[in-house]
Amino acid sequence: MSSLLSPKSVFTALAGLSVALASPVEPRQATETTSDSGAAVSTITGYAHPLSLTPLTTLGAEQTALSYDSPPTPITVPTRPAALDAAPAKATGIQDSVAAGDKALDATASVCTSIGGVYPTATVPNFCNPSALANAVDFLPARGNLPTATVTVGAVSNKLDCCVQCANIFNCVAWRFKPVYTQAPNAHLPGGFDPWGRGDCEAVYHTGNPDEEEADGVILVTTPRDETANLCPNGKVGEVLTGSDNGGSTNSSSHAASSWTNLYYNGWNEGPCAEPVAPFEGGEDAGKGDAANLCS
Repeated sequence: MSSLLSPKSVFTALAGLSVALASPVEPRQATETTSDSGAAVSTITGYAHPLSLTPLTTLGAEQTALSYDSPPTPITVPTRPAALDAAPAKATGIQDSVAAGDKALDATASVCTSIGGVYPTATVPNFCNPSALANAVDFLPARGNLPTATVTVGAVSNKLDCCVQCANIFNCVAWRFKPVYTQAPNAHLPGGFDPWGRGDCEAVYHTGNPDEEEADGVILVTTPRDETANLCPNGKVGEVLTGSDNGGSTNSSSHAASSWTNLYYNGWNEGPCAEPVAPFEGGEDAGKGDAANLCS
């Protein structure tokens, strides 16, 4: 096997990239209040799951492709030091707010409020943001010559945790959440499963050598190092999944624009070594939870 990354480089790359802590959160209920105009404010109950989104680090000059046995065995990214894991949990406050324009409403009108409270914040890579989820039905037939292997990670805590598990495996190109319990789709769970519930996780990882694959046409152009995550020593392979909308997705195209609605459907999603969305960016997502019950 070729040389692996040094522990120092891996630990730097995975700062904030621990297993997602987005376990189910107790519903918080906003207190019913009255605006200055006397309009009644609806009491809204729902879930909020604020996210802290961390950037990946680009491929280092010292990194070389990994070689795999036959059959392949996944190579996991070394864990972070215990001192980093002991960092205090972060919390994000989501304040009550009255919908714009309520001042003009009369005393009998009911207006919407967003959920209020302080919730634990899950830390996930930016490409795991619900807005980036493709929920694809299958892989592109044209990528059938890409050498890959699949590993199942059991008992992950939720769908976003599955994405984090993919980021904990070198050369992961795709992942899929397999919930332990499914039901008929309904208004609360339109995909027929609870994305915040437990399940198994399938992760597909790339086992080929990028130099050989470029010569053979499996990878047409090897992506430059400054566009490849350091979790991908065997190179970024490009798009491997069918489209994220319409016939190529398990998610209705009418819901594709809503990041938190994407979470409630299922299918295959991009890993860091395929064609992930904005992997080197970071930020915050305030969280929304049940879109049917919370204000937009």
